[in-house]
Amino acid sequence: MTLRLRIFLFNLISVFLATFVVAIIGLKIVESTVVDSTYERLTQIRIAKTTAIENYFRDLQMAVNLISSHELTDDLLASNKTESHPEFRRLLDNYVLDFNIYDMALINPKGTILYTTRKDIEDGTSVYTGLQKGSKLKELFVWALKAQEGSTLFLDFDKDIVNPKIATGYVTSPIYRDGHFIGVVILKISISEVDRITSDNFAWATHGMGQTGETLIYGEDWSLRNTGRFRVEGSDTKNPQLEAEVLSSNRGDEDIKKIENLDRKSTRLNSSHTDISR
Repeated sequence: MTLRLRIFLFNLISVFLATFVVAIIGLKIVESTVVDSTYERLTQIRIAKTTAIENYFRDLQMAVNLISSHELTDDLLASNKTESHPEFRRLLDNYVLDFNIYDMALINPKGTILYTTRKDIEDGTSVYTGLQKGSKLKELFVWALKAQEGSTLFLDFDKDIVNPKIATGYVTSPIYRDGHFIGVVILKISISEVDRITSDNFAWATHGMGQTGETLIYGEDWSLRNTGRFRVEGSDTKNPQLEAEVLSSNRGDEDIKKIENLDRKSTRLNSSHTDISR
């Protein structure tokens, strides 16, 4: 091999290697840009969803304050008749619809339930003697008896005693007038409402989440507080009998570790995390 040929081959290999290195660097820059852009978009969506969830709980607190401060609440709680004040009862029904509440109860100081929206528990039932085993109402009422004026308790989502196929949580507050305890307001909320907020009413793709993106909320125990996209899309939600079960999954049915390890075990994940405050 002549010296000229050796120099030519050396230069050719050098050019090839330089081109290869430049190409690799270019690909890394493009990949990094795409990852950064994806993360930025995910962060924007995460901030929007966090704000929406926090606003939902603020709205629930507003509903508690609105009901607690209404003058007709005093009259209803002072009455022993379960059918008294029908117009105010209709107004309470509208509050439940307006604030996307699953159910609501008003209980007088003796522990008698004077109003519920869904009537899963009959008005006039005592929290001490007439409730189904496992009901949370007695526990919430006893807490309210000892609670300070203006305090609010959130009881985390768990399997619902009336309908075990769904998970529900509670927002509770004592009602005071001029320093005197006059009753308790209890809001019952469903995970299905959280699902609709986090999924933009199950329209992930049209709201920037592509074909696989989703928003997941999980607690300190790592179990989900909403229903994952793959569970919804993999189920027959067109069947009304199955929809409630799918969209209101029991807390603990799925957890964030299982979701990440199994549903996407062969896929690289991009994610953005934050805490939710109430």
